[in-house]
Amino acid sequence: MKINQELLQAFHDKRKDMTLNDYLSVERTKLSVERTHLSYMRTVVSMIVAGITLYKLVPGWEGAVTAGILLVSAIYFYIRGRKVCRETERNLQCVEDEDD
Repeated sequence: MKINQELLQAFHDKRKDMTLNDYLSVERTKLSVERTHLSYMRTVVSMIVAGITLYKLVPGWEGAVTAGILLVSAIYFYIRGRKVCRETERNLQCVEDEDD
């Protein structure tokens, strides 16, 4: 998720004018990031379970290939989820650090 640096700078310049509503908005965003991270992890676990189940239930190479695709997809979603959440947390940390 790319954030326009000019918009981020404009937000930082106006940080002195932040109201209680703005601070609460940042807190809501933090909770939203946590929920997003948990949903990525839930998807990863579901894909791993589905891959193992298909490997056990479907005989032959079809089950192995499908399980492999699901496991590779789970790894991708894990990496993607971590990246998105860390980037958002970093941006929120910038806002909080400049407020202090």
